[in-house]
Amino acid sequence: MRKLKKINGYLVVRFNDREKREYEGTGLGNFGVIDAELYTGILDVDRSVMEYDDAETLEIALEQARGLESELDVVEPEVKITVIIEGETEVSEEDVEPESLFKGHQATLEAQLKHGPHLDLDPLTAAHELHGYAKALEDLGMVDGHDERFLVERDTFGAMAPSPDQQEVVRDCVNGKENTPPTEGLRAERDTFMNLDPSTKSKPMTRKVYALGKLLENDCPENDCRIYLNIFRMAKSLDTALDGFNASSYPAQVLRSDLRQHLRELRRMYHENHVVQQYKEGMKK
Repeated sequence: MRKLKKINGYLVVRFNDREKREYEGTGLGNFGVIDAELYTGILDVDRSVMEYDDAETLEIALEQARGLESELDVVEPEVKITVIIEGETEVSEEDVEPESLFKGHQATLEAQLKHGPHLDLDPLTAAHELHGYAKALEDLGMVDGHDERFLVERDTFGAMAPSPDQQEVVRDCVNGKENTPPTEGLRAERDTFMNLDPSTKSKPMTRKVYALGKLLENDCPENDCRIYLNIFRMAKSLDTALDGFNASSYPAQVLRSDLRQHLRELRRMYHENHVVQQYKEGMKK
């Protein structure tokens, strides 16, 4: 949800596309009205205490709210963060706006997709990278994780289905065929977590763990494989977020530590989880 107006104690909110999809068929409209003191930003929590949740247009929602109290605009808080930059001989400070950073990174990705060629970037990878960037801003305390200005959907840059050749290369890697040559014309893609230390990212097991995650992104049953996929996506987001940081900086060290923790969880599931084992065996048939 995104806050649009405050009517003297009541908020007029707009539901996003994800929320409308999740509540399709339940009477949820495009806009709702809720007591500002009860608002959490989580629709599962807020809907039960909303005054109205069925308005199709903003005008209708405003009229509903005006029937409760008088109008007062709500302005999204402008957040500025002071960054301390330590050079070899001096220390400087710079004020940055997280939303400007986020929009700037999004615009860069859009330009790369449009003007290319960027062999390791497609719409889905770009969405993962932007999500990782937003998650990094959140981890650094610069943004609120519930702020919809930093929400990234899988189709933010458009959808792209993997080709059969791409899926076959991934299957070969998971099944241990390390030297399978890429199909002619296949888009070059990451096959490991690039921002780990060289000895870790080049290990065959790290590549197998990564390849299984990529395969599950295209074909994931509703069982423990879903847990593996969710951990993989978090790790992948951290990895792409690290692209934007100096490798020796403190934020990069924090994100890399989280990435290593996720990799340990993936390795454990890869070797020990019974359902994941069954999935891998099924791929070999």
